[in-house]
Amino acid sequence: MRFRPFVNDYKVNLFEIAFLSRKQVNLFQSDFRIVADYFVQKREKGDYIPEPQEFVHVQETLQLLSVMTGDHRFEDAWKDGKKGGPCNMCDVLDRIENRGIQQGIQQGMQQGIQQGENLLAQLIQKLFALGRIEDVKRVAEDKEYRQMLLKEFSEQEKEN
Repeated sequence: MRFRPFVNDYKVNLFEIAFLSRKQVNLFQSDFRIVADYFVQKREKGDYIPEPQEFVHVQETLQLLSVMTGDHRFEDAWKDGKKGGPCNMCDVLDRIENRGIQQGIQQGMQQGIQQGENLLAQLIQKLFALGRIEDVKRVAEDKEYRQMLLKEFSEQEKEN
């Protein structure tokens, strides 16, 4: 009881944003309408289809979404496009999607390079095992010959 004078007794009203009605979401005039719309749609549909409402406070809105969702891609979309930054959530989602596509392309290229290196190493090992040293030299220089030998060894493996 002796600490009572030091404890504030404020009344706090909490709202579960995801459970607002469409009518309630549309009452917001600020960028918070975007945030509320995001959570309502995610709860109702499991997905989000943005409306073209323009941001007033881009960085702040995306930081809030990033913190509230735990998804750093919202903030990254702002950081990636500071100069020609996103104007609305359509732009943000396009940036997120394009970033994912670019990462997928890079990963695919790296995997392709690794597979190609592995295939070439296997071909060279087989040629060495067969004592075909001249073929190893030719494989290094002649793409068509290399492709022919890869096909030949691949067909032999299928038969075995």
